[in-house]
Amino acid sequence: MKTIVTTLEGIAPTWPSVAEATAKPPYILYAESDTPIVTFDGIAGYDSTLEVTIVERSKNAAQALRDRVVKALHGNTFGDATLYYDGARYIDYADEHLAGYELTFTKIE
Repeated sequence: MKTIVTTLEGIAPTWPSVAEATAKPPYILYAESDTPIVTFDGIAGYDSTLEVTIVERSKNAAQALRDRVVKALHGNTFGDATLYYDGARYIDYADEHLAGYELTFTKIE
């Protein structure tokens, strides 16, 4: 069974949340989160999301990497969850002369 992490590793080096200090672009960071859905009767379930951050040397390269990640993950099922792309936010790492995107995917089980 193909996992999210192995899919991302097939695109670029991948780490959970924080990259190694020696990491050179391109690379991918990921984090999963579950937010409870609170009702008057208690917790009705969880909103599960996958946050993927990509880092590249230029904005054009970051856009191309973003498109590859979205194509690899959007609408695909990993285990018992299907990922749906919600959107992206551009990030400019001016001090390091790098560009990136934060991508958000919703996990539907």
